[in-house]
Amino acid sequence: MRVWGYPDRRSLLISTGDSIDTVEWPSGSVPTEVYVEASSYASFFIDSRYLLLYYTGVDCNTIPPTKYIVDRVPQAEIYFTFVEVDMDMDGVKDDYYREGPVTEETRPGGFIVLNDDDDNNNETPDKDEGGVVAGEDDLVKIILRKVVPTDIQGVVTLNAIAGGSKIKVWESATKGTLVTLPKIYATPTELPKELWVEGVETSSTARDITLALQCGGFDDRIRATVFDVDLLVNNTTAQTDDYVVMQKSADEREIPKNWPVGAPDNHIPMKVHLEGPSGFSCKVKLTTNSGGGEIIIKKTDGSQYPAEGESVTVGTDLLVRIFGTLPSTDLDDVIITVKTDKTNDRICAQEDLTVIYVYSFKMLFRGSPYQGEALTACSTAKFTDFQPWRQDQVGKFIYHKPTGGNFDVASYQMEFNILPTPHKVISDVEWDIKREASAAYWGPGTDPRPRTVFKGETDWADDDSANADEDLTQCPDCKKIFVIDCPGWGDSNGGLSYTMGYKYSEKNKFREWVEVKIGNDWFVCSQYREWRSIMHVKFEDAATGWIEDTSKTNEIVVGTISGFAGSWSEN
Repeated sequence: MRVWGYPDRRSLLISTGDSIDTVEWPSGSVPTEVYVEASSYASFFIDSRYLLLYYTGVDCNTIPPTKYIVDRVPQAEIYFTFVEVDMDMDGVKDDYYREGPVTEETRPGGFIVLNDDDDNNNETPDKDEGGVVAGEDDLVKIILRKVVPTDIQGVVTLNAIAGGSKIKVWESATKGTLVTLPKIYATPTELPKELWVEGVETSSTARDITLALQCGGFDDRIRATVFDVDLLVNNTTAQTDDYVVMQKSADEREIPKNWPVGAPDNHIPMKVHLEGPSGFSCKVKLTTNSGGGEIIIKKTDGSQYPAEGESVTVGTDLLVRIFGTLPSTDLDDVIITVKTDKTNDRICAQEDLTVIYVYSFKMLFRGSPYQGEALTACSTAKFTDFQPWRQDQVGKFIYHKPTGGNFDVASYQMEFNILPTPHKVISDVEWDIKREASAAYWGPGTDPRPRTVFKGETDWADDDSANADEDLTQCPDCKKIFVIDCPGWGDSNGGLSYTMGYKYSEKNKFREWVEVKIGNDWFVCSQYREWRSIMHVKFEDAATGWIEDTSKTNEIVVGTISGFAGSWSEN
């Protein structure tokens, strides 16, 4: 109990626990009135000089001070009962500050997160839905407790006396039945009562919402602020760019060929965005939960995001970076969870992510060891689309002899079928398979034949001018993308005549890698996969044309050739 000299809680006369306490005034200066504030059942006695307070020790919620007129009850003993009207909100302490009369229920009050996520994944913000919302986890519980003493029979009224448009009250943690305010409950028969408060509009000023539980002339009030935390992956609100590529290893390409390019280290930017009253701030904690893929979150200076969180203020976004460290096994299997110092252990936002990568062993090369095997059934990039006389088989030496016996085309055929991780159709991204090469040839002619560098004399050269050899839409069945190639040589003019003893040799080395477009930017998402093609052919006769020179190595296989074309010899 506290006894005050004034109704605005000035001049504290007595503040005591379970004991008897007194305050003495000089003769002739006894106040005409005092104001009693309850924290338990009590009685007190007033005479001309003393105010005596008798405590029963029964806990009671605080209520506004009640005035007692001293000069009307001189030398009299007054007995009275304090009525407790109590409403509690999760995360809000139900007591006074030690240094003053303001309760924590009113300052700082409660904090409610705007319910603008989509817990039931139906592409509608939860705050815009009625009825039960499966998976809903953003509502805050309040408890309307029985009026004490419990033998008091009557009604209590729950009302939003300020800011009612910014909240809704529901019967269940997953919404269900809407409670229209003001709402009357019988005490004690309908109490205690659990209800859940939803934030539907952010606060314009701090504590601009006031919930009151009223009973007669008594009430308990909780003030609240609605705020919102958004995680803007790739600095946008779009859900179609919530992907991150696994961090590169030392032997991976730094910059994609496509443009525009993302960060060379494959990080994805993310903004932590706070909405609420001007100047409102809180400490934001970010944690990750993995169902397969894994990420780490770093600050822009490269340091680890601190476990205790970082302070964020309305109007100033916090910039962080996301790095993938392990590819996902399913879509959206990495969850970033947001908690704040205003919401204790309650989750106030989360973001689902997918970590993308293409392992080199998932880039299956099919060449000479697979000679004669058909192209992968679901690939729509076919050799016969280039020239109808080809065969849709891998590892084959193909020679097409035109009318008149002149050399037309001699080549090999290969296929890459590439399975991204996770093994799902990732429809929100764009894929590309890039290739570079170094190549040289000798002939056609008779020995000695000089070397001619076709491309990549001292370094890798681009070899990706065509797109018809790629199938970049993931197959819905096998989830793969494909690329084919048929390195070789041809006399497209058909005007040269050859005789027995003419030879032609060609060496090529290639490297392929995969790039992925997330949002507006391209990223390298695989290691290099190198392969080579070596072909030696000779002219047999006009009837037969060109055949493989089996005295030398002819192959199209995984592997490389040392150096570059400017330093190669024929054998």
